[in-house]
Amino acid sequence: MQSSPAPAIDLDKLAELMKQAREAWHPPRWEPPASLKELTMPQGRCLWLITHHENCTLSELCELMKIRPSTASAYVERLVTAGLVTRETDESDRRVIHLKLTRNGRNVFQQFKKAEREQLLQMTQNCSDEELQQLVQSLETMIDILSRARGAAK
Repeated sequence: MQSSPAPAIDLDKLAELMKQAREAWHPPRWEPPASLKELTMPQGRCLWLITHHENCTLSELCELMKIRPSTASAYVERLVTAGLVTRETDESDRRVIHLKLTRNGRNVFQQFKKAEREQLLQMTQNCSDEELQQLVQSLETMIDILSRARGAAK
């Protein structure tokens, strides 16, 4: 059995930097609007995905979130109960249920986007244009590296 070559970087340092980046991304002083406090992170992600994949089915949501149907169903049920999402039966196949945002769901999503933008503005207000461009390039590189790693793991 062949062992992998030693990485050219210190993996402990990389892990620590990733941890620091996660912590820096969610500053403790940031307070979400009251309408968003009731949403858990997975429910917020569901809301985001349903916004960007309007009319998706529960199966499609499961695939997008990489979760089991029972888990997705529980998230969606909470969003339906909160009046943020509706389930609509497909007219051509009654077994298929599409997920749609309600007007209230769209409003909450817009509040989320506004809060996210305000947080980003607060976090980057002291950055130069050059630093912001470097940040964007670094994030694009990180996404590319992680996407390739995920593809290689399949």
